[in-house]
Amino acid sequence: MSSTPQTSNQSQPPPPSSSSPNNKPQPPHHCSLEISTAANNNTKESLPPPQSSSNANLDQATPPFTSIPSTKATLNQQLVHLFRLTTLRSCRKLKRILSLAILFGFLAFALFLFAWPILRPRVILFSFKFRNRLHNGGYLGCSLRKQPMLFIEDTNRVLAVWESNCVLNNVKLRWYLQNHNDNDNNQKDVQIKNVGGMSDVLIPAILDSTHNVYKAIIGPVPNTLSQSINYPIRILAISDNQFGLSVFNQLLDGVVKRHPPPNFIIHAGDAVQDYDRLQQWQTDFYDPMTHHRLAQNAPLIYAHGNHDYDPSLEYPYTSSRLWYAYTIANTRWIVLDSNMDDPLQDTWLLSELQSQESRDAMFRVVIVHIPPFIEFWDPYAWHNKGEKHWGEFVRLRFVPLFQEFGVDLVISGHQHNYQRGSSNGITYTIIGGAGGELDYQRVEDWHIYDSVQKTYHYVTIEIWDKTLKWVAHNIDGLVIDKFDLHK
Repeated sequence: MSSTPQTSNQSQPPPPSSSSPNNKPQPPHHCSLEISTAANNNTKESLPPPQSSSNANLDQATPPFTSIPSTKATLNQQLVHLFRLTTLRSCRKLKRILSLAILFGFLAFALFLFAWPILRPRVILFSFKFRNRLHNGGYLGCSLRKQPMLFIEDTNRVLAVWESNCVLNNVKLRWYLQNHNDNDNNQKDVQIKNVGGMSDVLIPAILDSTHNVYKAIIGPVPNTLSQSINYPIRILAISDNQFGLSVFNQLLDGVVKRHPPPNFIIHAGDAVQDYDRLQQWQTDFYDPMTHHRLAQNAPLIYAHGNHDYDPSLEYPYTSSRLWYAYTIANTRWIVLDSNMDDPLQDTWLLSELQSQESRDAMFRVVIVHIPPFIEFWDPYAWHNKGEKHWGEFVRLRFVPLFQEFGVDLVISGHQHNYQRGSSNGITYTIIGGAGGELDYQRVEDWHIYDSVQKTYHYVTIEIWDKTLKWVAHNIDGLVIDKFDLHK
């Protein structure tokens, strides 16, 4: 038996077997170092063998991270490649984020535009109450709480009423015609004191530390009987906005958007629910009227209601005149106080209806808060609390004089809906729909009304040479009733 000779070097490792599962053939690497061990344990370094084209192709298909970098340049290339790859992914992610942000921003803007008509009234009402709190807390310094509001005193004079949260010193009142120039003789600057003829500024009424009311009678104003008057004379008529700020603000917003600016404003009473709550005068009446720039440009013709009746008769926030008359555009306007059971008022009304101004007027119009013919009210208050007698007072004391001296139109509030009818040649209207809770329950039927509308509303009046045009609108501006008076 023969044997295979053995080498004397026992440290020589056996050649790798191709069949061994742990010795898989490795792909060649053109930048690798090959280490071989000689039989004499001397280590030598050999250069890589020349590579064929097939090896080159295989090398190109090998992922860059499977190789062992041999040079600094190659490592930098791989780092640059990694940086570019990371940057590309970051840019794509950033683009997606920006695209989503733009999309959500557009949707939010579209939603805002859609919701703004709903949000806007709430924002305005919030601003009224927030500003009032700032005044109460003294955070706004010495400033005006209420911008000047104008009230008719008589044919030739207008009352300006404003309020500050402090005592004003060395303040001037300037008034002038709307279409004025620097040389206009009607432009006046006066000090806050009694100056006599052109402007009578009254002593301020200090209601408390943050409510100081000033009143100034301005006159004479241009006579509305002048031949140069421009027809038509436009008048806005409202009443009973009490405790209905949201409706009142919406109603005024529609007025200024749909109609030309009025020359005058009729308010038939109950501007607030509680006359002695100063914040109601601020947020429920002055703020909305000022926000829409109505009573700053058009004088108010105001008749006191039962809710804004002041037992002291001082009326710091309106004209303190209880009954009065004036002429506008050949129409005699007669304002009565239905709160006052006073024989002096009866005597004055008789004298007024007999006056030359009243007889010469084209139309005679009476404004009185409580209607003589009420049909809708709270049944319990009507029958058990004596409130049915309010209309009775007006009906028995004033209506006979209306009929005797040919009054053409009677405008009232108090009842919170709209009615229009006629009796003995006199047109009676009820316009108490500017914000107060509507009256739906019938308590009487006088059989005189041709139009009954249980909705919030306002009225526009146009006076032409010999015609008075009356149009009632609901809160959306739709016409709910109209009629003309001709002479």
